[in-house]
Amino acid sequence: MDDDLYVVVAGLEMYGRPGPSPFAIIKDGLDGWDDGIALRSDKTARPQAHGSLSKKRYQESRTVTITGKILGQSVRSREMLMNRLSGILAGGTEGRIQVTKGGLTQWADASRDSLSIDPIRGTNNADFQMQLWCPDPRKFGEENGPFVATVGAGVSGVHHRGNYPAPPRFTVKDGNFPGGYVLTIKGQVFTVTRPLLPGETHFIDYDNGRLRVNGVIVHGGVGFGFIPHVTPGVPTAISIAPRAPFTGTGTASLSLLDTYI
Repeated sequence: MDDDLYVVVAGLEMYGRPGPSPFAIIKDGLDGWDDGIALRSDKTARPQAHGSLSKKRYQESRTVTITGKILGQSVRSREMLMNRLSGILAGGTEGRIQVTKGGLTQWADASRDSLSIDPIRGTNNADFQMQLWCPDPRKFGEENGPFVATVGAGVSGVHHRGNYPAPPRFTVKDGNFPGGYVLTIKGQVFTVTRPLLPGETHFIDYDNGRLRVNGVIVHGGVGFGFIPHVTPGVPTAISIAPRAPFTGTGTASLSLLDTYI
């Protein structure tokens, strides 16, 4: 078993050794978490030429398999623990899988694909195998920041320590931009045409380019813009300015999660 392995699935704790929890993961019983992900794309033959057209490829989803043992103190205890495990994510909803090993903690959101539980005859124990499906194959870790920019005072050194581009997520508040504003990161601009009114909070997610105002998605309200992700290990800068020819004030706060694949 892996003594330093600690996994939490929707609040259920599992360890890489017996003792701390009645759910113990066997040696090499965590599969798919550290593996690379297959890339997908449509393959279109090059007209009257060899090979295929080169197209952008995207990561597939991630499947994680956990194999372990249920260690009950009695047959009744085993049955209760089996029922507890079988109820995890049984409704088809998503929950969080968090994995800590080697001093590093990473997490992703997942739903349950399958679960098998087999009582070991003549003992208080059972074998189990749970398969989880992560629609987003990325794994996330510690938060970096917040990096806060104000009008006329940008911030450099924006970074994260993962191994995959991280999506910026801006919170804009504490001001008044009657004509909207412009965010800049990695030298690329994103224009918000929706005014920031006093007391409002805007949230812009560069994963999808959507704008939320006080937590509610606003359809429209954005103009021309790019949504670059932050390259791991390469510091960049952010800034905020009123959209020309208007004036205004406000703050843009950015926190980046260490992002892994």
